Amino acid sequence: MWKRLLVHFFFHVSCVSGLALATSRMDLVWRSSSYAIYDVAWDASKKQFLLVASGLKKDARPGLGAVTRQYVYRIVGEDVVRCIGSEVRFDLGIDIDLQGTKIVFTRANSAFSDGGRSDEEVLRISELNGDRHIDVSVGLRGWPARPAWDDTGHRLAYELLPRLTGSDREIWYYDSTDSRQVLIARGEVSQPGWTDNGKNLAFMVSRDHRLFLSFAALEQGSISWNEGEERRLGEWSGEVREAQLQLSGFVGPCEWSDSGTHLCCPYEKRGISGVAVVGQDGSLINVVATAEEGYIRQVTWCGEDDIAFIWERSSAIPLAKGTRYYEVYRVRNACGSQTWAMCNDLTAHNFTSEVFLLAKAHFANTLLAFVLLLIFLVVVSLLIRYRFFPRAVPVHDLGEQENDR
Repeated sequence: MWKRLLVHFFFHVSCVSGLALATSRMDLVWRSSSYAIYDVAWDASKKQFLLVASGLKKDARPGLGAVTRQYVYRIVGEDVVRCIGSEVRFDLGIDIDLQGTKIVFTRANSAFSDGGRSDEEVLRISELNGDRHIDVSVGLRGWPARPAWDDTGHRLAYELLPRLTGSDREIWYYDSTDSRQVLIARGEVSQPGWTDNGKNLAFMVSRDHRLFLSFAALEQGSISWNEGEERRLGEWSGEVREAQLQLSGFVGPCEWSDSGTHLCCPYEKRGISGVAVVGQDGSLINVVATAEEGYIRQVTWCGEDDIAFIWERSSAIPLAKGTRYYEVYRVRNACGSQTWAMCNDLTAHNFTSEVFLLAKAHFANTLLAFVLLLIFLVVVSLLIRYRFFPRAVPVHDLGEQENDR
């Protein structure tokens, strides 16, 4: 009787929480405890999400234990399908052009110099609907990260991480029309993106424990080319406008909207993580979501007004505290004025879902344990019967043996 009441209770809670999610402007896109999700991107052409994830068991490298490979997956219904076969550097970001035809990510490669092998990271530009790709090499200057397409799909901005500790970071862009790369800034710089329809290349500068939004007006500057590199590498010089970012705490990887008018930033302050939207002047426009447990890993724009982000957290079930859940949420009209406290609004939905997932897993584990226990008891009984207690000889057989003597 109590089991039936428990099922009815969870059923009604799930219905109520599902209705709350459906009528709100925050939607749960996908959740899993089998895949570890590291980044998310939006394919505007097919209206689908792409994930950089690792199937914790499926993509494990033989002989390396928990080390896994990361690939690009497409969310199709309630499942994911691998759409890019190349291995991805999950911590360095991905981006899709506005036309939805090309995706760029960082991939490990091998380079040979002076008779020895050294690791080289390349920006791989791959077709979403085909197998062709182009590798943009940066040599051994560093690791390319946080790629960002402009609205035409011809120029690609990226951040170059230094190989040596203490060296400066750099902001570059690659022009696919002539295969040239141009250095924009050097120092404590990060998070490149495009604003004003590609006229400005925006990036973030850290100075005196404060963050500034910088805008390089590319059309008003000049480029000096390096003759020793067949004029393939150049350095831009010109006017850079700055605005202080009005957002305190730790700020994670940010992303500019397609029009370049807004910037979405994951942040963490005093144990609370969230997603904030700021303008070009650095002012805070809206706090999209906050969470007191877990943390928000990555954010991305879905068109001009919607934002998607990854929430990584532990299970809400006391018996499954070690289970990690990765959830992708989509917030509509992110530039509005309403803030969603995920730890309060979505706890009932998450708890109900995890109860049924946990019950399903426990049933399978219990059935397997019962079968193993049955096999163990059978083996033990056979050992006891034939090894420790030899078969008894009948009394009349002993009498016949004495007469034979």
